Amino acid sequence: MSFNKSIMVTILISICSIMLIFGCKTAVKYNDKGYSYYSVQQYDKAIEYYDMAIAKNPNLAEAYNNRGLACYDKGKYKKALSDFRRAIEKKPVFPEAYNNRGLTHQALCEVNTAITDYNIAITMDPGLSEAYNNRANAFFLKKNYDEAIKDYDRAIEFKPRDALRYKNRGVAYFSKGDYEKAKTDFNKALDLDSELEEIYFYRGVANYKLEMYDDAINDLDSLLKVETDHANAYYYVGLICEKENMIYQAIEAYKKFLKYANPSNKKNIYDAKKRINDLENL
Repeated sequence: MSFNKSIMVTILISICSIMLIFGCKTAVKYNDKGYSYYSVQQYDKAIEYYDMAIAKNPNLAEAYNNRGLACYDKGKYKKALSDFRRAIEKKPVFPEAYNNRGLTHQALCEVNTAITDYNIAITMDPGLSEAYNNRANAFFLKKNYDEAIKDYDRAIEFKPRDALRYKNRGVAYFSKGDYEKAKTDFNKALDLDSELEEIYFYRGVANYKLEMYDDAINDLDSLLKVETDHANAYYYVGLICEKENMIYQAIEAYKKFLKYANPSNKKNIYDAKKRINDLENL
């Protein structure tokens, strides 16, 4: 009798093991299917499959991480944080999840907490280039431009063909007043991706600061051909025209700035109005 019971227990264990293995394999398939939807920005459908993956295998850390990314891209940051925490609970050494959680904290303006997560991600995987890039963005938000540039350096080492990384490092140099280095990065970014129109504005202002007015006008004109309502571009066109004693063109540029300016830009709005008045009374 005991022999039969032993056989039954063995059979039951075998059946459970088979079911567990089958469930885990099914969970991975659901997770992969979810990612296929995520990759084409069908986030709701992706989340549906990640839910099924987690139902089949509640310990599948990758499914929590992936569902967190889908929630992040939908702007559901609290839900994303919850999923990244669960992913880390299931798989404590998971640098990608720490990086993603840091990105979510950053979106919630919790910059110091984000940096802590990026630090952990980099310690776990010193080759995780996204964590360097994201930490650089966080340092930039704190106006710690030197630390941001160091991290952008590392991020660029890993991905030297990523135009956005050169653009971001250029903006960091720009923000600390190093316009020559900023221009070098802007030039490289545009070589890699000529459609990054925003760079024309930054490079144009850098040229203005360096008193290279012809180059500045060329950059700002290039931007205004594709963004005809870029208020700040008109403002700097006005400044340059004023420097070049092109009075009529300066007045027209300031007027266009006032037409498109964000009302919160009170300082430049006041300045533009004053400049128009002064120029018209010359």
